[in-house]
Amino acid sequence: MVQRIDEGARDQERWRGALADLAGQLRQALDGGLQTDRALETPGAPDELGELVGAINELLHRARGLRTHADAAMAERDALDGSLTEMEGRLAGQAQDQERTLRELKQQRSVLRHVVDSLPYCVFWRDREGTYLGANQNKLRALGLASQDQIVGKTAYETGISREEADFYRQVDKLVMDSGQPIFNLEETQRRADGEHTLLVSKVPLRDEDGQVIGIVGMYVDVTERRHIPPDLPGFADRRSGRRSEESSGP
Repeated sequence: MVQRIDEGARDQERWRGALADLAGQLRQALDGGLQTDRALETPGAPDELGELVGAINELLHRARGLRTHADAAMAERDALDGSLTEMEGRLAGQAQDQERTLRELKQQRSVLRHVVDSLPYCVFWRDREGTYLGANQNKLRALGLASQDQIVGKTAYETGISREEADFYRQVDKLVMDSGQPIFNLEETQRRADGEHTLLVSKVPLRDEDGQVIGIVGMYVDVTERRHIPPDLPGFADRRSGRRSEESSGP
């Protein structure tokens, strides 16, 4: 009887020792962040404890797998964050460059518009369909218009001139676009409310960045008053003969 009690006490002691050892190994594995693949061992433990140890080792194995995946996911996230930060920096730089470019383009367009509006000529540009793309202030005034919005998107047929005149303008535009060659100092007439006007017109091809003709740029000056100067106006004959003399002597 005494022997049986002693054996029971020894078994309990073995169980307590094995469980304490198992708990210590498990705590060590958890404290180490599951970094090692070493399995838990309980040598000398009761056989009944083997299933528990096997189950714990299986859980540790799966936990280590999850930890590995989690570490990889975190590394991937950190790399993605770094890439996003770098991309944000590049985008910010590109946005600044684009803003600066837009400011420069706006300034250049403003200067160009001022130059075109300052020319003592009527200047306009149309696409291949004869639609106005723009005009300077002199051209707008000649047509009795107040702003670009009143001419952009329209054709010569919609600006108050006769269809015959619009047909002729369209014919000259087509000749310039098809040939790719400019026409200078072409004399045209235009009937307006105050009578017939004589225009000295030049037209050149309008090209895109690839050199393709996409329309025309036209420029003209109203020479009606010059044609109406009386030949016997004092000094006129002298100036005209002097100019002819200079032209004939040429370089």
